[in-house]
Amino acid sequence: GVSGSFLLLVLGGYFGILRAIAERDIPVLAVFGLGLLVGVLAFTRLLHYLLQRYYDATMSFLLGLVLGSLWLIWPFKESTVVGRGTPWEETVYLSNRLPESLGSLELLTLAAFLVGAVLVLVMFRIEARTRPAAGTAGEDR
Repeated sequence: GVSGSFLLLVLGGYFGILRAIAERDIPVLAVFGLGLLVGVLAFTRLLHYLLQRYYDATMSFLLGLVLGSLWLIWPFKESTVVGRGTPWEETVYLSNRLPESLGSLELLTLAAFLVGAVLVLVMFRIEARTRPAAGTAGEDR
């Protein structure tokens, strides 16, 4: 799925929350925590409703979100440093690229991808075995 950290990063709030944690800014963390709790409770109910009523469309939408985010989370990027040697020095990631060689970072990334893919396939198999047969009582879809 899409992680909360990733959503915070995309929405521009990730570093503000990290700063609030580091500075122990209790009011900011309390408001964030309350919003997180309300959001999780509301979203899980909404997601449950959508999966019960519109399973295929909801799963297609979620798959689209995950596949659409791949360009952003692609681990191999062309980069340049802007403002080198100044207080505002920053690395800017310009575009995705394929790795030129297979070093330890690339092999670790590939291994993590393969482990994740295998885990997803195993979960699909477990779900298929535990799901009631079509047409039986209790099937809501």
